Amino acid sequence: MLKPIFIFINIILIALSTFFNLADITITHTSANELDAGEKIEATITINKMDFSGPGRLKLDLSQAEGVQIIEKENDGSSFTFKNNEALFIWYDLPNNKNIEITYLIDASKNSFGTKKITGTFSFINKNERKQLTIPELVFLVNEVIPQGGEPSVSSNRTIEGENGNYTVKIHITKGKHSGFARIKDKLPEGYIATSIEPAGSIFKDIDGAAKFIWSDLPSSIESFTVSYRLTNPKGLDTSFFITGEYASERLIAEGHNDGIEIPITYYIPSDPSFKYNALTNDTSSVNELSEIVLDSVKEINPEQDSNRLNDKGEDVSIALTDSVKDISLQNVDNNLVEEDTTLKSVEIPEEEIIAAENVEIPEEEIIVAENIDNKMNSAEEEKSIISNIVNSQKIKTNVDYRVQILASHRIATKNYVKNKYHFSENFDLENHDGWIKYTTGRFGQYKEARNKRNDLNLNEFPGPFVTAYNFGKRITVQEALIISKQNWIP
Repeated sequence: MLKPIFIFINIILIALSTFFNLADITITHTSANELDAGEKIEATITINKMDFSGPGRLKLDLSQAEGVQIIEKENDGSSFTFKNNEALFIWYDLPNNKNIEITYLIDASKNSFGTKKITGTFSFINKNERKQLTIPELVFLVNEVIPQGGEPSVSSNRTIEGENGNYTVKIHITKGKHSGFARIKDKLPEGYIATSIEPAGSIFKDIDGAAKFIWSDLPSSIESFTVSYRLTNPKGLDTSFFITGEYASERLIAEGHNDGIEIPITYYIPSDPSFKYNALTNDTSSVNELSEIVLDSVKEINPEQDSNRLNDKGEDVSIALTDSVKDISLQNVDNNLVEEDTTLKSVEIPEEEIIAAENVEIPEEEIIVAENIDNKMNSAEEEKSIISNIVNSQKIKTNVDYRVQILASHRIATKNYVKNKYHFSENFDLENHDGWIKYTTGRFGQYKEARNKRNDLNLNEFPGPFVTAYNFGKRITVQEALIISKQNWIP
């Protein structure tokens, strides 16, 4: 009687023991916490399964680990497959030992970065019942590897539309999934005004001759965007001009592009080739300013420092007037209007002659339409191609420098035209200033060097070359430059 009861109790204890052993199965899932994109790290799964055997399957789900794949390393007797973001380890008969241990490699692609998660399940048959346990999820970080010194990961372009002094400028940036600080800076033509149209979440400023869009934290969800602003010429003139600019961002700095990337230069050329201001000649807008500079500069000369040239007050004034007319006469294209008399010393110049010189007009025969000179300039597209070959990159200077202006126009001439017309084959720069496209050559630290260059250029028969001055790349008067650089004016 006692024997059957004892057997029954043993069966119950075995069943309870099996139940508790199943509940005590432990699974661990471990790996490093992070890796770099393009690298691999090892992960380990350990299953303390106790003593049971039979079919079994371990499934890993990588749907939350985009750009990551699994490579088999140690399978502990299973067969392995990886497909459609799912890895399978399958056993037809689980090993008899208590623990199962498999290892695999996590392979992150170069274009994959961010937080990743791998989840999974372990299924098996015990006592003819299917059991399934959850595998602890594995969370890790894939660090983006930013190439240094190569091609930037950002691209940009700009368009200009409009006419008669009112234009819409659009800038398109393709940046990818990058976040952080960003800035667009467009250098405006001299005297133009910019107002925001579409800032794309940025702060817009028109300051220091530039249109700026600034983001403190440009979101990664915006992979490309377009900003726009209205560009206005207060004079209402429809003239040729160009815009340069740059895009800088936290991402580009990380790539080694500390100064950002250049937004390709954009040219605006009026569609109507017969518009009014199309003469290739020098403007006289700076003549009065130049004469004032000369007079003011001479006033500051100490007679004791140059007693041979300034003997008394009367001679001081007459020489000042004489030198003023000499510089002004450089603006004249017709030598018959104002003739330089190198023998003139202390003769006083009649006031009406000075006024006539300051208001000299360009003879009609010197008003040349650029497209009639060079057959290559038959279309706007051809002009743009030519322009790109003659415009040098404008780099911001860090001090005062002097240049020589040789021409000014509302049209852009070819380098061949300048060479054939004026027998000048040296390099020259273009700049937007006061509604004109101005041509300058040379960069000199000393005013005397620029003055000498100006005198040499008289042989090229330019319509009045004269010295100009710049401070930190911004055009200023020669008098201001002389004061800043502590140099003396030289006739």
